[in-house]
Amino acid sequence: MRNLSIRIPEVPDIDDYQEIKDASLSGDLIIFIGAGVSSILGCLRWVDTAEDLLRYCREISLISFWEEQRMLSLYKTNPRKMITIAKSKLSKLQYQKQLKVTLRGKRKLIDKMPVYKNLSGINAIYVTTNIDNHFRDVLGNSNTYCQVSDFKIRNLRPGRLFHLHGHKSDMNKIVFTIDEYIRHYNKKVIQKFLYEIFVNPNKKYCLLFLGYGLEELEIIDFMIGKTGEKDETIRSSRKKYMLFPFFSAEKELLAFEEAYYEKMGIELIPYSIDRNGHEKQLFEIIRIWQSYILPTDFYKKARLIDEVI
Repeated sequence: MRNLSIRIPEVPDIDDYQEIKDASLSGDLIIFIGAGVSSILGCLRWVDTAEDLLRYCREISLISFWEEQRMLSLYKTNPRKMITIAKSKLSKLQYQKQLKVTLRGKRKLIDKMPVYKNLSGINAIYVTTNIDNHFRDVLGNSNTYCQVSDFKIRNLRPGRLFHLHGHKSDMNKIVFTIDEYIRHYNKKVIQKFLYEIFVNPNKKYCLLFLGYGLEELEIIDFMIGKTGEKDETIRSSRKKYMLFPFFSAEKELLAFEEAYYEKMGIELIPYSIDRNGHEKQLFEIIRIWQSYILPTDFYKKARLIDEVI
């Protein structure tokens, strides 16, 4: 149990998590990027996207106001269920068009808080469950993998981005609804890819989750659960961290959350959102951490020297 007298910092000290720095140095750091990161740029979070789709259904008279409110109340912690229901009501064109609206960033925020530029400066492999274009715009198409056929083990290299749930450039292949999740995570190539990341004993990956909230826990459950390994093997096979927002007065809640995530082998890295809120504070952490974790350019130069020698 966490010591309740310990203060929840605004910016956790990266030196307290040496495994993250060491993994970046060796090229074994994998950063998982959730909707909370793109929300820094103005994109909607997972639950907000679900609520927006239901609102749209109500506005075009596919559901009543009462039905909308009941679903918002009953399924608040299950965005995937709301999205699945909304998709069943909308035409393909309506669904895809409205979903794209939720992916738009705001130019002012993109210029003010270039979070993906900062992330690209950390020597890591990137895996995202987002389908927006913002990180791809920074890394370029040649370093971005969106098709399942490209999820090959040999492609797992620092500086590369994998869109685990597809990309908005091909809306027919995105993974948002329950049936899409089941089909996607039962594909052998995806299971092999996740096994390599989460379990393979010949690898020493360190995993860092950024921008994942309580409503996105089921995404992590899906990813971990489809490796084909027993829970104990998954818990002990990798060092896994997750940046998680709290108010400074929520120390008791933090202790409960730590106990829960520990069952998945994930160590929480708490940070305080009292002063700046979720988005701005997460951006500040990434910006500051980027200057303390091994830069990508340094890694590339070191690897080039090794090849010459």
